[in-house]
Amino acid sequence: MFRVKYFQYMNVYDNKGKYLGFIKDIAINYHKSRVIGFKLSSKGIFSKERYILSEDIIAMNEKVIVTKSIKDKFLCFSDIKSLDIIDSSGGIVGVLEDLIIDLGDYSIKGIVANPGILIKMMRGKEIILITETILGDYSIAYFGDRNKVKLVSLSTKELGEHNDEKTVD
Repeated sequence: MFRVKYFQYMNVYDNKGKYLGFIKDIAINYHKSRVIGFKLSSKGIFSKERYILSEDIIAMNEKVIVTKSIKDKFLCFSDIKSLDIIDSSGGIVGVLEDLIIDLGDYSIKGIVANPGILIKMMRGKEIILITETILGDYSIAYFGDRNKVKLVSLSTKELGEHNDEKTVD
C-alpha cells in the first residue's frame, strides 16, 4: 500500500526512452475507488494537460515507463484534497489528507482524514475505508460506523517500545 506522495515527482519515460515529464498528480475515479492514471507536469504555459493511464504503464519503480500519454482532463487528487469529511450526524471527522493505494491493481483502499492539530497529536489521523464514503461537490459524506473499527496513523514514538511480555485481552 502506498500514499499519494510516493508517486509525486517520479520521472516518466515512454518505451523509446523519451522523457515525458514527472508525475504531478493522481487522476482518480472516486466512485469506482480506482486510480485512472497520473497527471504529468506540463512543459509549457499554454500546453494541454497530459496524462498517463494506468493500463499504459509498463513498469513503475523509481521511474515510470509507459506506452503512451494522452491529452485529457480527469478528476485529480488535488481537486478533492482538503475537503471536509462529514459523518451521518453532521460532525466533521476531519479533512481529506491522503489516499491509500494498492499498486497491484491501482485500487484506492482508504482515505486518510486529518482531524486537526490537537486531536492529531492526541489520537493520530483516522484511516477510513473509501467504500464507506460518498464524494460530494463541497465535502465527503462518511456513512460508516466510527466505533466499529478505528484505524489510526501513529508515529513509532507514540507506539512505544515493543515488549513480548505484554498481552492484550
